[in-house]
Amino acid sequence: MSLNHRILTRSPSSGSQPLATVVRNNVLKQDRGVYVIRSANLDVLYIGMTGTITQSGDFKGQGLDGRLTNTRGKGESAKQWFEWMAGKYGEKLRIEFAYCDLRRSPKFVESYLLQAYLNDFETLPSENQAF
Repeated sequence: MSLNHRILTRSPSSGSQPLATVVRNNVLKQDRGVYVIRSANLDVLYIGMTGTITQSGDFKGQGLDGRLTNTRGKGESAKQWFEWMAGKYGEKLRIEFAYCDLRRSPKFVESYLLQAYLNDFETLPSENQAF
């Protein structure tokens, strides 16, 4: 499966620019797709997606920039979550993202990646709680 993709490598909790600024400078507002967060040694920590497709075939909800910078459940900001991740797994986290369109829905690609990971390691990535 070939998808257009970009890689963002930057320590989310350090540097002069906040994470939200770094993401917004590298991800287009309406981009939909999947993202993989890796540790500095490239271990997969989390696989996620944004871009739910409605019954009418349109995308709804936030794009990748919003998903990577908004609140993440229980009122925790993305900045807090990434700082926690950096504290647990090391300062240099790598965020890889692949853009999807209606021919390859983000949910399909996320499910494919999670299933492939599960097949290879018999577990989900450490920060994915369910599939």
